Amino acid sequence: MSEREGEMLTKVTDVTGEISENKDNSGVTNEMYRNVTEVTEKYRNVIEFLNLIQKAFNLQRTVEALPYYVLWTNGRLSLTKLKEIMEEYNSHLPKPYTHSSLKVALSVLRRDKTNVLEVKDKELGITYYELKPEAVEEILNVLQVEAKLRELEEAKAKDHEDLVNLAREFFREFYRDRIAEALTGSRDRFIVVDWMELNAVLPQLAEAVVERPVVAIKAFNDALRRFIEEDLMVEVRGEWSVHFTNLRDKLKPDDVRAEHVGKLVEIKGLVTGGVSNVRSFYRKAVFVCLDCGARMARLQQPLKPLVRPKRCEACGSRNVELLEEESDKLDFQFFKVQDSPEDLSGGEPSERLAYVIGPQAGILKGGMRVRLSAIVRERVYKKDDLPVYERVLEVNHVEVLDKAMSVEELSEEDLRRVRELARVHGDKLPFVVASSIAPNLYGLEREKLGAAVSIVGGVPTQAKPRGGHIHLLLVGDPGCGKTELLRAVERVAPKAIFTSGPGSSGVGLTATVKRNEVSKGGTG
Repeated sequence: MSEREGEMLTKVTDVTGEISENKDNSGVTNEMYRNVTEVTEKYRNVIEFLNLIQKAFNLQRTVEALPYYVLWTNGRLSLTKLKEIMEEYNSHLPKPYTHSSLKVALSVLRRDKTNVLEVKDKELGITYYELKPEAVEEILNVLQVEAKLRELEEAKAKDHEDLVNLAREFFREFYRDRIAEALTGSRDRFIVVDWMELNAVLPQLAEAVVERPVVAIKAFNDALRRFIEEDLMVEVRGEWSVHFTNLRDKLKPDDVRAEHVGKLVEIKGLVTGGVSNVRSFYRKAVFVCLDCGARMARLQQPLKPLVRPKRCEACGSRNVELLEEESDKLDFQFFKVQDSPEDLSGGEPSERLAYVIGPQAGILKGGMRVRLSAIVRERVYKKDDLPVYERVLEVNHVEVLDKAMSVEELSEEDLRRVRELARVHGDKLPFVVASSIAPNLYGLEREKLGAAVSIVGGVPTQAKPRGGHIHLLLVGDPGCGKTELLRAVERVAPKAIFTSGPGSSGVGLTATVKRNEVSKGGTG
């Protein structure tokens, strides 16, 4: 703190004490001022105090709080003296305001009849300005609120540090070798912690991971960075994170309830359509004012538009742009996960929107069976002018149980068996494959052959670039086996996803197009 700021702070304290003695004029009790004097002393930075006054009086810019601050620290002043002290205070600020900004700020105060009292001395012909008692009380109220917030922040910081120390001790005792191995031999920039192992040795910390995942995961990430840098003596390049698996609550997408919101749970399901491309998520977006060069940072939230400052916090200009090179951004991918067919007991599968941020973004494909560790969030959006509250999954870790199969992923043993079948059955192999689909349905040889061809796919050519996609249309009376045949295809084709009801019209004759609420109609 500079000597000048110390003098200003002393004046703040003195003025607070003087006002408290004159409670008949201010209407504020002595006890309140005695309590707030202690609070005021915590504000060692003038800019911080200006921000509080700006908040108290709903001023547009920080500079507009400066004349109020001068009256707060000096009491009643003439216009000439007010200008003089404003310029003196401004000269000691880290980044002084321009003369025009000070002029505008003074005009705002002079027009303010709500918080400022204008007193005219007719004998001397001088006009004085001072803060009204209720304005003083409002500033003091804001000071008290900020003091409470500071206490909470200090308590949170202590809680965070305790969690970091516990997590770091856990790494020292049980995960030293795994972390060292990951640093040298893994491309993944994350460490997977088995929650059951953590719960066996540190149940209190494991409980925090489940019940307060945002706080606990941040503490584990900080602990991992400190452990790598200070215990293993390795320079950390880039960002490393901690993922959790084998959690206490093992759910299906349909099991997610209100009690799980804000908790870390394990979800097993099937990745359906709607998997987006990998995009950028600005965790902290940095903006620059093109007029004065001031930097402003805004924390962002997934699945929401980019939050931009409406105007520069320093000069009030609207000429503000995003600084991509200075912003903190990560890979981002959203998708949908539904109940696996084997977990259904009847009815339509439940579906949840999910998103993954970080190193595992991009590994998900439609048709994958996955086990997710995710924080249950609630997203609010409007539909037909009504608010819709949707539970979404913020994924911490993805475990792929079985990949969507492709020809490139067939093993040598698989290829050997295919060649053996081709040698035994020759040209009849397609019909043999077709007859193995839904053997409980009698006949339907042509329909089954069409389904088999659709599963295998064709070969695209230059003349027909979409020739690899075989389409099959089944038309028939109810009860002739169409749905049963499709369900049989779903059971044998890894990428098959069965849908009905919401995905088609009431009579099942025409498909309907449904708007994607996340990408707003885009295909991802």
